[in-house]
Amino acid sequence: MSISQGGNLELDFVLQGPQPLPNGTTIGSINTTSSGTPVLYWQTSNALTTNGCPGGTATFSVSATDGSTGAPGTVNGSLTETPTGSGTYTGTIPALYPLHGSGEVTITFTCPDPTRNSSSSFSIYIDPSGTVVDTTGHPIAGATVTLLAADSASGPFTAVPAGSAVMSPANRNNPDATSASGNFGWDVLAGYYEIQVSAPGCVSPSDSTQSTVTSAAFQVPPPMTNLQVVLKCNVALAVSLSPVSATEGATFNGAVGTLSGGVPPYTGSITWGDSSSSTATFVGPDANGNYSITGSHAYAEEGSYTTTVAVSDSGGGSVSASSTAMVNDAALTTSVMTVTPTEGTSFNGVVARFTDADPAGAAGDYSATINWGDSHSSPGAIAVNSAGGFTVSGTHTYAEEGSYPVSVAVSDAGGSYATVSSQANVGDAVLSQAYGNTWSESVGRSYYVTVGGFLDGNVSAPATDFSGTINWGDGTSTNPDITPATVVSASNGWFHVNGTHTYAKHGTWTVTFHVADDGGNTASASGTIKT
Repeated sequence: MSISQGGNLELDFVLQGPQPLPNGTTIGSINTTSSGTPVLYWQTSNALTTNGCPGGTATFSVSATDGSTGAPGTVNGSLTETPTGSGTYTGTIPALYPLHGSGEVTITFTCPDPTRNSSSSFSIYIDPSGTVVDTTGHPIAGATVTLLAADSASGPFTAVPAGSAVMSPANRNNPDATSASGNFGWDVLAGYYEIQVSAPGCVSPSDSTQSTVTSAAFQVPPPMTNLQVVLKCNVALAVSLSPVSATEGATFNGAVGTLSGGVPPYTGSITWGDSSSSTATFVGPDANGNYSITGSHAYAEEGSYTTTVAVSDSGGGSVSASSTAMVNDAALTTSVMTVTPTEGTSFNGVVARFTDADPAGAAGDYSATINWGDSHSSPGAIAVNSAGGFTVSGTHTYAEEGSYPVSVAVSDAGGSYATVSSQANVGDAVLSQAYGNTWSESVGRSYYVTVGGFLDGNVSAPATDFSGTINWGDGTSTNPDITPATVVSASNGWFHVNGTHTYAKHGTWTVTFHVADDGGNTASASGTIKT
């Protein structure tokens, strides 16, 4: 065909409006356009019911544009006569993603009487939809969704006016509400958009003080597919408590549990189980929108206590829960001491010191046992130490000098236990009050005589502890007449020094003894004998 310059061309064409639903046909849809065309979300399946010849078979075919390629696309399926022979056919049109925009559904019947075979078509509009869900993934029906638009990705974004031509005629409601399956959608002109969502009893999962959630900005084209907006919804106020572990006398400062749900801000109290209570503090929200419940308290004594947390929210909700606080006995800390008693003498003094991390500890709370290191033990006496803490004192008499390992075991009424090792350096008792005797004997006769004596501070010392000599005084400087001494126990720590000797000539002689014990102490004294 050619047209000369200045010529005219006339064409005939027919504008066809949307095809309505056939009589007796229904389809699940979120709404209809102004012309009555059903609107289907592309992520939602839809029930299809229609009427045809009884006893036959029926199929459907949906045709529309593939949003990802721009090419025509088709979805096919079958319908089932229910009940058999009724002529009523039902089926499900699956989610049509990625088809979107204007489409057509064709239903074809194959009847027992071929002359009654038929087909019919009607128009639909497939809306590229988003979904509003809660934090568990369940769809939220009836959520308010608002389309915001801007000239650039950086905004500012404002709500698109209801009825604006920015939105296709399929849906020009703004704000709109989500369907029973949580879907929403608009078909829009090119531009930058955000979606703002809210629902009764719902808050932002990341900030429970905010009642709305706004999506990230996105650009159209391409179509925004699978946009999902999450709200934290209709979560009852709940408290989950954790057992508290504390130490008597020390301030516990930390979390006692977790709070979820409800409407912030919150108020609350913690009853600690020992007739004390304090205000609860709420720290958060965390990434899941939950708050940590914290408090501070010092228990006076160890034991098991029932803690109770009561919380109220700004929406009038309240909840309480109880748990257990295990309060441990405060640790005992001991310090080493060295004691220096003397053998044979009763020692009475402090053998150990200790402190209790519980500042409320009293002397009556503790008991002690002292092992003296010589196979003897005895209870210790607890007293308050003026320098802080407590002392353990005991009474004991060591039979012999030497070094002994002393151990002191301290326990308190709460079960804490501590042992300290110390040292007892037991000194040798002093030998004192040595004396020499004066007596007469015959010349030329051997005799056994007590030349003197001494007192040992260790009244229980045996005579075998001692050794010594006697200088009888009748020798020369180069050849003294010295013999071993025999030490004999008398009583109450007194000992006699005895020896045997024979004088060969008459005279007055000075007799001197020297005695030493096994601890190293010595005693000496002189007496006189006349022959």
